[in-house]
Amino acid sequence: MNTKTTLAALALVGLCGCVAPGMAPTAMNVEKSRTFDAPFDVVWPAIVDSIAEQNLPIATLEKASGLIVINGVSYSPRDANEGTLGSVLGVQDQVTARAARFNIFATSQEGGKTTVKVNTSFRMQVRTGNGSNLLPYRYQIEDAYSNGNFERRVFSDISYRINRASELKRAVQTGSATGESNAGGMHCVQSFGGTICTHTNQ
Repeated sequence: MNTKTTLAALALVGLCGCVAPGMAPTAMNVEKSRTFDAPFDVVWPAIVDSIAEQNLPIATLEKASGLIVINGVSYSPRDANEGTLGSVLGVQDQVTARAARFNIFATSQEGGKTTVKVNTSFRMQVRTGNGSNLLPYRYQIEDAYSNGNFERRVFSDISYRINRASELKRAVQTGSATGESNAGGMHCVQSFGGTICTHTNQ
């Protein structure tokens, strides 16, 4: 072993005590499915409207099978368990990119109910090292896991839109919803995936 190699090896041994390893994330037990007391033809447009309103890119939209795939998007760190990042000589490891894929699957159940299942896939790009010649920055792809926040938002929004659809149905039956605005009534317009109504007295 030449002198340069020996010095490098000794330096690396000295640095090992200054490297704080992180802790890899683990999958969490979250609510992935919920059954709604509404038929498929009410729940499906509620899901589609929610996605359209958030401008999420739909890769697959199959009403016959009840499948919606959302791909090519990022996820919020507030929605994920990313574990604990390590550090090298005081330089914190860093998540430099986040990617997500969501599968939403709706199926009809007996009694006019519908079950919605949400599957998430999170991946993150992590930068390690301190940028030196001895410990240059390195980038690696690691898994992250949903903490349940995204699923709860999806289910809450679907529930909200189902309730709005029920309000619309009652308004139509009582004659208080029309295609034009009217005092004390509702203004209804067609949107991507269904009908959106707003109270004109709000």
